[in-house]
Amino acid sequence: NDTLGHDAGDHILAEVARLIREQVRKTDMVCRWGGEEFLALLPET
Repeated sequence: NDTLGHDAGDHILAEVARLIREQVRKTDMVCRWGGEEFLALLPET
């Protein structure tokens, strides 16, 4: 964000979220937790 700005940072976070969603099962839940952290709930593990 400091170098490229908040718009670029938001775009990167959205892309990371998309990549994570592609890798988890439909029963799993992934959400953004804080600024740059993600939380993954994997109920059937």
